[in-house]
Amino acid sequence: KAGFAAATTGNESQKYSVTTIVLKENKYDYATLILEEVVRSYPGAIATSTVNTAPYDATIIIGEK
Repeated sequence: KAGFAAATTGNESQKYSVTTIVLKENKYDYATLILEEVVRSYPGAIATSTVNTAPYDATIIIGEK
């Protein structure tokens, strides 16, 4: 509904306590917009950045909470 493309799904090897949005550094300006949508389903979600060479512009990791 929000227009996100599901590039792939899988299991992250690291456990996340909260839902986390990981954005490339050069896409971090979109963090607020993405968070606004994600917190509707996952309250308490956070955003963080990663290197620009990451395979995806944004990755949403569903946390334990």
